[in-house]
Amino acid sequence: MTDTSYQIAFDPGMVGSGYAVWQNQKWLKNGTIIPEGLDHLTKLKDLSQKLLVFYTDLLSAANGFVSKVIIEEWVKHIPRFKIATMLKSAEGRGVIVSVTSGYCRDICFLSKNQASKTEAQAVAKQHGVTGSKHAIDAYYLGILGGFGLG
Repeated sequence: MTDTSYQIAFDPGMVGSGYAVWQNQKWLKNGTIIPEGLDHLTKLKDLSQKLLVFYTDLLSAANGFVSKVIIEEWVKHIPRFKIATMLKSAEGRGVIVSVTSGYCRDICFLSKNQASKTEAQAVAKQHGVTGSKHAIDAYYLGILGGFGLG
């Protein structure tokens, strides 16, 4: 039986965290994890639980393992976001790192720099990938990180 290697890209956020998954370097799926709760702490806890379910479901196939995870990082303030929004999203990124570290040692951060949502949508459309804006951003991040190119 052959091992199944997964590569995952995350676009963290507290409204929705997009993900894109490649299986043995071939795109498999993408989606959005939407944290629920009445306050920020409850949403962070919910995100953590949903990530545990995500990894459990993904790795339920025999001999599956996560070989690499890329998580978006911001290298500077993004003017369209309030500072408080970016800080809350950074906390969500911290939850993603914390949960992911139990499944994968190769975690890295990657910035999309000045890439626009339009750019991400164009690349996704070119490859036949659809989904929420968060999932599309995660897919684009994975492409920038070299997933699906080897």
